[in-house]
Amino acid sequence: RGTVWVDGRLLRRLDVRGRSTDNSNGVKLLLNGHSLNDPFTGSALPVFDDRPIDDVKQIEIIRGPGSALYGANAFLAVVNIITRDDDGARAMARYDTDNSYLASGYLRGQQQGVNVSAHASRVTSGGPQAEIAADRLYGTSQRLASLAGGPEHPGQGDRSYDRTDVNLDAAWKWLAASVRYNKKRRGDFAGQDYYLTYDPEHPEASSNFRFAQLGAELSAKTPTVAEHLTLSARLFYDHITTNAGLRLTPLEFRLPMDLNGDGVDEYFPDGRRQRRLVRESVLGWEIQAVVASLGANRLIFGYVQEIHRLLRTAQWANFDPEVGAALDGGYQRARDFNEPSYAREIVAAYLEDIWEARENLRLTAGVRADHYNDFGAAVAPRAALVYRPFTGIYVKALYGHAFRAPTFDELFTRGNPDVIGNPTLAPEQLDSGELGVIVRARDLLGLGG
Repeated sequence: RGTVWVDGRLLRRLDVRGRSTDNSNGVKLLLNGHSLNDPFTGSALPVFDDRPIDDVKQIEIIRGPGSALYGANAFLAVVNIITRDDDGARAMARYDTDNSYLASGYLRGQQQGVNVSAHASRVTSGGPQAEIAADRLYGTSQRLASLAGGPEHPGQGDRSYDRTDVNLDAAWKWLAASVRYNKKRRGDFAGQDYYLTYDPEHPEASSNFRFAQLGAELSAKTPTVAEHLTLSARLFYDHITTNAGLRLTPLEFRLPMDLNGDGVDEYFPDGRRQRRLVRESVLGWEIQAVVASLGANRLIFGYVQEIHRLLRTAQWANFDPEVGAALDGGYQRARDFNEPSYAREIVAAYLEDIWEARENLRLTAGVRADHYNDFGAAVAPRAALVYRPFTGIYVKALYGHAFRAPTFDELFTRGNPDVIGNPTLAPEQLDSGELGVIVRARDLLGLGG
């Protein structure tokens, strides 16, 4: 995991094998097998980069390309968060510096054969005192407009933060259902144009980012039938909303440039400000068959259908989003910066074979074929060999091909002359090979553990 500042914003990233993007959309993040990546950014981090871990039982990480089983965005790795399933109840409250509060509760029990669990948490924080001695305006002719007053009177960045997480799960015999709601708000350290925007006397002028995600899943899994066959099916849905209110400059801001050719510098009596709204959904279903104990083989078959919808995109601003010129009449609805609505349909099938050829030799091979209505087909094969010549020594060879589907953001966003989507983008492709020798000293020395 890495942390980086870009345009005054704190970005948390998952770095794998030295490769990362601002949104880490090459990593597939799952919660109990349910994908958390959203179609607009291709990432799960806008909402889940700081998810509380008090209800987490374990975290599974598959390093390397995983598109052969998990499809798009399993480009560099797959991370699966598994929540607790132990019976009982507990509650926790905590206060930290920076006016940070956390309260959470967990309850799980059984009633008339139905296992029910609930988890809820609430976090609020004023954030650390982030002082900024100089911003982009400080030291220029517009120094008086800067909220940063130098080393003796530094300005402040808005690091306030709050989030709510609620998870409900129920299971009865071979049926299971889960509902998840996550809501998050955070301030902006500094304006995206390197101007300090947080004014303690006018806190409403600060930027804020709001994210909300509602997810639900209904699944069924049969007991083993026909001696070796297990069948499962699931229906899932997610609704995601991103609402960003951006203060790009301090209040009463003058830009000494003529951007629209009227011979007058651009003037913003309320500062440059903008609001962006994105709503999207994911609806899909999957069936899977696992055939075990055919000799030393374990076969996995699966079929998936998904519909990713861009339900609504809109932006409001007091400037032209492409050239930056002030708009007559101030803050108003600007033309959509994305397609107003869009639907992506995905059909996929996959097969994987795990073969225990010998007690110390395992071979795994699989392939998945996806068809997208907007860019066509993508095929992702994968093969791996793990050989243990001696206790504690493992030889591993791996090959995998993966793809990352272009996000709605990459296809359609039009923010300014530097940010223009490309609707003809094709998937990003990755071929990865790995050869290594792993030595486990405890096993080698017969210590176990």
